[in-house]
Amino acid sequence: MVDLSSWKSLEYLDLGDTQLGNFPTLPSTIKHLFLNDNPHLHAEPNKIEPTFLPNLETLDCSATFIGAETLKALTAESIKGSHLKKLAIGNRLSGVVAVPVEEEFPASESVEDLSLAYLIAPEHRTIQTVSLYPNLKRLDVSASKVTGVAVKHFVNMGVKYLNLTECPEVSGDAVEWARGLGVDVEFSFPSRSSRPGAFREVYGGMF
Repeated sequence: MVDLSSWKSLEYLDLGDTQLGNFPTLPSTIKHLFLNDNPHLHAEPNKIEPTFLPNLETLDCSATFIGAETLKALTAESIKGSHLKKLAIGNRLSGVVAVPVEEEFPASESVEDLSLAYLIAPEHRTIQTVSLYPNLKRLDVSASKVTGVAVKHFVNMGVKYLNLTECPEVSGDAVEWARGLGVDVEFSFPSRSSRPGAFREVYGGMF
């Protein structure tokens, strides 16, 4: 167990890709937390205090085993205070059994930058998830199942940057339409050399 609770001035912590298995004990001063690419990382939601990270602005828990309840517990106070701005929650072993998106993801009007890269979900569910964040400016749905329908929805929401890399169902016409409206779009078709997400590496046989 990593215990950093005595670091009372700690605001930025990057534990990404460190083979972390248990959730660290953190001080409430944390503003930017990176836990990504730790596919065995999990936490019991009842061990996360309600005021756990009230100042949190950035959370990246992509490619972890962190589930819906823990994700909501981690972000509850920062969302309440409108501090949370950047959230990366794709490629998690979560949502294999579908529940309503509002039960799986923490809705927030303050989040402006969202990554759902390598999200294992049908298009309609991805659209529903993105709609939980109505003030988005930047959105990464790379390696997902979105089509031009989703692209139109995201642009109409006001998204100004859209990552569609490795999205095989998106047409070039949809990309050019979005770019014509001033949206900064990253786009490429899937290639054999593209790097799979951590869960596709570790749990590849499940999907």
